[in-house]
Amino acid sequence: MFIALTAGTVATAAGLLISAPAANAASCPSPNVCFYEHTSYAGLSKTLGNPYAADLSTVTWDGFNLMNLNDKISSIISGQNPADTNAVHVYSNINFSGTDKRITPGGYYPNLGDFGLNDKVSSFRRVSGG
Repeated sequence: MFIALTAGTVATAAGLLISAPAANAASCPSPNVCFYEHTSYAGLSKTLGNPYAADLSTVTWDGFNLMNLNDKISSIISGQNPADTNAVHVYSNINFSGTDKRITPGGYYPNLGDFGLNDKVSSFRRVSGG
């Protein structure tokens, strides 16, 4: 017997409960921004409530004080309320310069490579009005 499961579905087979996790199991508490080492919110993570970091080489991963975030971020979740007009922007260089990507409030970005920024983010800040 073959049972196909999709994310978030539940099925029983021979009395066993089989469950698959929801597709967006990762979350980020409001109003923070959550950074992840790998795509799809995997690997090391860092939750920041700060409105900016001009140089991510000075910020370390949660639980790993010897390894910084500079050029090591592959996915991002914005825990901001989607109605918030102050969007987060990430930059490829320190001091808010280089390639810029707006992170929509409440947005999920599982692969920064889609924007040419996989392992290339070096600073971020909240921008008033967006």
